[in-house]
Amino acid sequence: MDIWGADGVTLRNVELDHSAAKTGTPLVNNSSNVTIEGNFRAVTGAHSWYGVNLGDRYGRATLTFAEGAAVSYESKAGEEKPFVYLELSTTKPGEAIVNPENGGLLLDPRERPVCGAQPPVRQLAGR
Repeated sequence: MDIWGADGVTLRNVELDHSAAKTGTPLVNNSSNVTIEGNFRAVTGAHSWYGVNLGDRYGRATLTFAEGAAVSYESKAGEEKPFVYLELSTTKPGEAIVNPENGGLLLDPRERPVCGAQPPVRQLAGR
């Protein structure tokens, strides 16, 4: 799913299965403001890059987790991949990812960025 240049998008009770895809990521948020409500599940496969790509190349991008959001992420690849991969040029990670704890997520600023991007967002253990 590619959300590009949109404001006020809400994803409620969505499952994105990318396990059979040839390349890419289940959700791309390109310069959009997206809110996750209810259950959100992303599944990646061997050719997926990560669960969600969040970029602000063409304008502000946010991913907000509403109270009560239940996020699950499964990587069917042989390696662990970040749930959210940030490609931010003008927005700070803490401003782009809003209320990650509501979805059981952690933005860890101590992790080293991959390919020049910001630190990945990982799912908290036990959620």
